Amino acid sequence: MRCRPIQIPRIQPFAILRVVRSALIIKTMTREIEEKLHELHEVLKLYMPKETTSVNIFINCEELRFETSQRLPEQLKSQGVSMKNIAGEWIR
Repeated sequence: MRCRPIQIPRIQPFAILRVVRSALIIKTMTREIEEKLHELHEVLKLYMPKETTSVNIFINCEELRFETSQRLPEQLKSQGVSMKNIAGEWIR
């Protein structure tokens, strides 16, 4: 049984450069988005009410939805639960 040689398609050098360039752009955008998300996290920790335990952000082509969850100290005490807010502080 003879092995057939593998046919490797010829790729244009410019096509390779376009793919590499696209990958670099995506990597840069991803890094920039990640940095902005970290900035948003810091801003939320500073300015959200002390009872805020979570923030959910949903984005698609049609809408931006921003939802928060708060837990009051009285609720937590009545349930016998300890919880930190988004700033990492205990809710008391």
